[in-house]
Amino acid sequence: MQDPSWPRMTRRSALLAPALVLANGARAQGFPSKTVTFVVPLQAGGPADTTARVIAQKLSGTFGSQVIVENMGGASGMLALQRVARAAPDGHTLLVGPGSFITIGPLMTAGAKIDPVASLDPVTMISKYPSALFVSTKLPVHSLADFIAFARENPGRLNFSSPGAGTQPHIACETLKRRFGFEATHVPYRGGAPSLMAVVAGDVEFSCFEPSNLAVQLAGGQIRVLALGDTRRNAALPDVPTFAELGYPDIIFNSWTAAMAPRGLPPELLLRLNALFREALAAPDVLERFKNLQIDVAVSTPDELRALQVQEIADRVPLIAALGLARE
Repeated sequence: MQDPSWPRMTRRSALLAPALVLANGARAQGFPSKTVTFVVPLQAGGPADTTARVIAQKLSGTFGSQVIVENMGGASGMLALQRVARAAPDGHTLLVGPGSFITIGPLMTAGAKIDPVASLDPVTMISKYPSALFVSTKLPVHSLADFIAFARENPGRLNFSSPGAGTQPHIACETLKRRFGFEATHVPYRGGAPSLMAVVAGDVEFSCFEPSNLAVQLAGGQIRVLALGDTRRNAALPDVPTFAELGYPDIIFNSWTAAMAPRGLPPELLLRLNALFREALAAPDVLERFKNLQIDVAVSTPDELRALQVQEIADRVPLIAALGLARE
């Protein structure tokens, strides 16, 4: 379900912004002293990567120091999380990625050796966006009702893609399986772009993805988008109905991205980073880029992001256990 705390967080955060801007100790004033790296736990492409690149470009000008994006797909994001968790807590290495990677990803990844709460400090939320169910044009379905009927009548025939175990597309598709009573096999890829293209190519039959990344393929007749997991239609897919319109008001899929730092970041530097991200996300050119991408800005304080992270973990643990997705 959509988290009702998001609007509240944004309003509260706006009230706290002046205090955050002033909270600059000596160590924060000396930042940055070298190149800043945003580690993205996905291959290039997709909203999380695009978000990171927009912010990196903006902050490069603000910092007076280059901000680069390092894509580390694979292992359901654990390689990227470990890379950041082991970095020096000086603000020069940050994780920028989907909330699923910093909440339940480690719970679903065999051999994961990282606790995202104990190993990472939250900096700020960055954005949020819904997901839509889409299918290959090779699949003989043209509506959600068609899809449900076909899936039930062909047990085990369907495969679905995702950017990795524990990501929002994975959880969304598993939720649909459970909600509508059909079987399908998960095929993880190393990022959003290859996951999307797997459906376009017909290598898998369906997935759930962000509207802004489906519009081009939909217009080109490469996919069919059946339903949107949000409370209202999306401007990128104006003709696609919501699950609620089709009789399933309980089906809402929302993703969010955030910035995280290695644990132990000096408090004044953490607040300084939060203020710098907030300033970048309020810039007119960044807001316009996000608007064009159909991605909503959703900033937070570090404490608010930590609360959301912990709450999402608590909410999802029973779900992944019920779905049999918890790691051994």
